[in-house]
Amino acid sequence: MNEAMMEKARDLGRMIGQTDEYKALGRARQNLDSDREAVETLNRLAELEAEIASALLLPKASVTVYVRNLVAKGLVRREIDEADLRRHRLVLTAEGTRARDRALAALAAEYDRRLARVTPEDRVELQRILEAMLAPPAPPAPPAPAGTGE
Repeated sequence: MNEAMMEKARDLGRMIGQTDEYKALGRARQNLDSDREAVETLNRLAELEAEIASALLLPKASVTVYVRNLVAKGLVRREIDEADLRRHRLVLTAEGTRARDRALAALAAEYDRRLARVTPEDRVELQRILEAMLAPPAPPAPPAPAGTGE
């Protein structure tokens, strides 16, 4: 960029810096930065959404949108955790509980319908496999003592 353009860019920056909106934004940022509790609460909310995203194997941005939609629909509400005021908890509303119960009933009915096609012997095997998958991992075997030839 030539010198004249650079000077015009600097002038424009100074003009923007003098606007009421820019000054208000600066004051809001200073106030937020000085309010540690607000900053910690916002950070903890981001951590909570990250934990949910990790557990569901979803991108954090998707979980943020899902939670926002559930709150907007009145199915979930955010509450401050009384034990740790920096944390938020997600709590089902009465409508959210009814929606969950309807979804679980529909899922159970569909599962029962599909499971009816599986023989009793295969159901036992399926249960064994699922329990093995959900069981905590076995502790590692202790190392063999030195000099035992193994």
